[in-house]
Amino acid sequence: PILSKEGDFVETPYKKGLAESMRTLGMLKMYEGEYDQAMLACSVALDLAEDAGLQEVKPSAYNTIATVYRQLGDLSTSLEYFVKQQLASEQLGDRLDAAKATVGIGVIYFDMEDYAKFLDSSEQSLAIFRELDEKYWISLALNNTSFALFKLGRQSEALQRGQEGLEISRAINDPRGLRRILTTLGEIHLDMGEAQKALEYFTDALAQVQLTEEPDLANDALMLVGQAYIRLQQPELARQQLLDALKHASRYKLRRNMYDCHRLLSETYKESGDYSEALKHYELYHHIKESVFSEENAQKLQNLEVLHRTQKALQEAEYFSKQYERSRQFNEQLESEVQKRT
Repeated sequence: PILSKEGDFVETPYKKGLAESMRTLGMLKMYEGEYDQAMLACSVALDLAEDAGLQEVKPSAYNTIATVYRQLGDLSTSLEYFVKQQLASEQLGDRLDAAKATVGIGVIYFDMEDYAKFLDSSEQSLAIFRELDEKYWISLALNNTSFALFKLGRQSEALQRGQEGLEISRAINDPRGLRRILTTLGEIHLDMGEAQKALEYFTDALAQVQLTEEPDLANDALMLVGQAYIRLQQPELARQQLLDALKHASRYKLRRNMYDCHRLLSETYKESGDYSEALKHYELYHHIKESVFSEENAQKLQNLEVLHRTQKALQEAEYFSKQYERSRQFNEQLESEVQKRT
């Protein structure tokens, strides 16, 4: 009882616990889609961490805020926070987390379609993951590097990195990593006109996805297999895969995949000479696509409202924090004067 009331013995642990609790709350709110609450919680965590000198709390709080801004479509601000995470991790000497932040930076450049910077970030993170011998992260960085090289038109280098990543993913038995790298290799071969080779990779990727039970990834894999069959001029086989993909997308309400399925199905029916069915699916493609774009525009407006509301709340929190600090300093000064006079 006596120790708990004396000096910094309780104060710093209390602030540390509170900061970590707010940081965790921010992450949970992010996963629940309550983005404004997530950023507010992380902002409080960062203020507490700064006040108590708790640098170890900062990287994950920055990561959560960066991820939220990315979800809300504010890529430039998201990039700023991933850079903050990277710097905070480097100051702590946590090279693994710094490399993970570099992956996040690369993903933002990918979203911006700046593939040269995406490649630079991927190679920087890859070098650190290799030094630390982090196999899972090496595989992920190799996949990112492979995809960036592919987008930059450097297919032979892309295939080389992809194959290396594939071997590592198989060695550590990572279904998610395997699906990721198999899909990348398949897309490269499809772009190179090697549809049969692409089909082999896409089929393997589909088998890996079925092990992880992720509906969106399974649907993507089915569609890719269908596209490979279209390139091989086998419309019946393509249609079978695409109809399965459409059924799957409808079940899980994957609207973007639904309209892509209708577009590809239209191609298969046109290839078979069934123009009536081709027209039907093409009309459905346009109808669903317009509906999805309308919903996405509404979501963007909602995201802007969330950003505005959050930024306003953060400004208010900062204002009251400053007012509180001034009040605290004034009280301390008064107490000091009283003690002197006493």
